[in-house]
Amino acid sequence: MKVYALYGESGSGKSYRAMWIARKYGLKYVIDDGLLISGGSVIAGKSAKKEKTKMGSTKRAIFHDDADAAAMNKTLKKHKVDSLLILGTSKRMVSRIAQRIGAGEIEKYIDIHDIASEEEIATAKRIRSTQGMHVIPVPTMAIKKDFQGYFMDTLEILLTKAKYKSEKTVMRPSYSYMGDYSVDRNVLVEICRYVADKTTGVKAEEARINSRTTGVTVYIGITVKNPGNLREKCTEVRNAIIEAMEEYVGITAVKVDICVRDIEF
Repeated sequence: MKVYALYGESGSGKSYRAMWIARKYGLKYVIDDGLLISGGSVIAGKSAKKEKTKMGSTKRAIFHDDADAAAMNKTLKKHKVDSLLILGTSKRMVSRIAQRIGAGEIEKYIDIHDIASEEEIATAKRIRSTQGMHVIPVPTMAIKKDFQGYFMDTLEILLTKAKYKSEKTVMRPSYSYMGDYSVDRNVLVEICRYVADKTTGVKAEEARINSRTTGVTVYIGITVKNPGNLREKCTEVRNAIIEAMEEYVGITAVKVDICVRDIEF
C-alpha cells in the first residue's frame, strides 16, 4: 500500500487541502479525524468531531480504541485500499495512526508549511480559535445524516493553479462552543514524572515544562538503576513521555530533554 502523510498544527488547514493533495499524488483514500474518505464520501469510521471533548476527539483521531482500530484495518482490507493519505498534527501522530490501523510504513511525509504560506496558516488558525470552525473534506450532504444538530455549511474551493474544484463541509463541533479546557503546568509535570517512574529501572527527579506555539518542551532529570545501555533507557523514557502527553491530554511534546542525574548499581 502506498501511504503518504500530511501533518501540521491543529487548525492549520490540513483538511482544507487534503483532497487536493490526494489528487496530486494519486491517493484514492484519506484518513482524517477518524474517518476513511474516498471520492467525496465517508466510507467508514467515527468522526472525532462528534466527540464532546478535545481529549475524546484526540483519542478518536488516533484510533486509541482497539475495536475502532481493528474495524478500520478490516475496512482497508475489504476495500483493497492500495493508496492512502493520513492527516495528523505531527509526524509521530500520523505514524501512530498508520501503525494502529495496519496501513504499513509511511512513504512520504508532507509538512503543511511546505504547501501553504505562513499567512494562510495564520488565517486558518485564527478562524479555528475565534469561531471554532472545522473542515471535513466531503460535501455537506454526504455527512449530514451523521451530524444532525451540528452547525454546518458548504465550502466550495476552486484551486485555479491545479484547475481543481472541491466541495467541503465547514462545521463547528460541540467541544468548540461548549467551552474550552486547560491543563495546569503542574499536571503536565506530574504526568512526565509518573511515566518516567513507570519505566523499569528509572526514578524521576525534577521536571520542567515550557510552552511553545506548536506544543511543549519537556526537561526531566532521572536516576537510572543498573543502566545497561544508557542511551536506550533514555530513549525509552523520551518516547513514553511523548506518547503519554498525546494520549492523556492531547498535547504534542515537540522536544524532550533528559538529564541522567545519578546511576545506581
